[in-house]
Amino acid sequence: MNELKRPKDSLWIGLLAMVAFILWGLWVNWEYGLASRIQVAVTQGVVSLFSTVFSAELIVWLERRFRHFKKGTLITGAASWVVFYSMIWGAHVLAGTPELLPTMLPGMIIGVFFCCGYAYRVARFRSR
Repeated sequence: MNELKRPKDSLWIGLLAMVAFILWGLWVNWEYGLASRIQVAVTQGVVSLFSTVFSAELIVWLERRFRHFKKGTLITGAASWVVFYSMIWGAHVLAGTPELLPTMLPGMIIGVFFCCGYAYRVARFRSR
C-alpha cells in the first residue's frame, strides 16, 4: 500500500517555479524591450514548469528504487540532481551557451536543495 503513497504536488511546485523564474527573467532582462520580455517569460515559464515537474517525478521514481538503502533518501536526492543537471548541461552545450557555469550555477544550487528536500518529503510522505 505504501508503494502508492506519494505527494501529488509536483504540478503545484512546477507552477510556483514557473512564476518565480518568469519574474527573475523579466527583472534581469527588463531593459531589452517588450519582445525580449515576452520571449524570456515564455521560455522561462515553459522550461521551469516542465523541468520542475520532471525533476519531482524523477525523485518519486528514484525513491522507489533506493528507499531500501541505508542512505536511500540522500542517494535519491543526489542521483536525481546528477541526472537532471546532466541533461540541462547537455542542452546548454548543444545550444552553444557561451558562459556555461555562470548560466547554470544559480539553478544548480537551488536544485541541490530542491532535489534533496523533495526526496526527503517523498520518503516522509510514504512512511505515514
